[in-house]
Amino acid sequence: MKKLFATVTLFAFFAFLPISCGLLCRDSCGCGPSPKLQEIRIKSLSVSTVDKSGVAVVATEGKAFDQVFKSIRIDEVEFLAEVQNQATAISSFGTAFACSPIPPKSVNALSLIQVINEKEFTTSNGVVYAEGDDISSLFGVNYFFGAELTALEDFLEGGLELYQYEDLKVGLLQNPEKELNLEFKMRLVFDDAQEFVLSNQLLSVK
Repeated sequence: MKKLFATVTLFAFFAFLPISCGLLCRDSCGCGPSPKLQEIRIKSLSVSTVDKSGVAVVATEGKAFDQVFKSIRIDEVEFLAEVQNQATAISSFGTAFACSPIPPKSVNALSLIQVINEKEFTTSNGVVYAEGDDISSLFGVNYFFGAELTALEDFLEGGLELYQYEDLKVGLLQNPEKELNLEFKMRLVFDDAQEFVLSNQLLSVK
């Protein structure tokens, strides 16, 4: 019985013991060199209308201005480098020791998000925005699970590195104090002059 107890105790100890660097650790959890960052060139972007929880909603539904957003994410990419030193998962009695790899990063930084009006509308204080007007100042952006939106210009100051699988949310900064049925396009420009235009965007807010 003593041998059995000692054996069970020993196995339990090793099951929960942190893997020692240089012994079994072969991943990027701080043991050994970091893996090479995989770079991508963005080929296309996608955009959807979502609520605060990231659930897709109908763009013309007419939600509160701080409850509906345009979610922008990287769609198609071209990989510029091969992943090296892939993380290795080591498991023992159902316990896994592994690190998530660093998401691929765009080789170029996002320097501009411009919102251009495509249908005339009037604000609650009587300001008229005509078709073709730049309405970027009305919008803010943040990473999807960031708390508050930041003005587009401020958020992108110095350029923004984009990682694959990370969404950006774009929405109105202030309460419009009336129902607005917005139609616009978003122009995204990178620091190498690469440009994407996301046309025919609808957003109904109140």
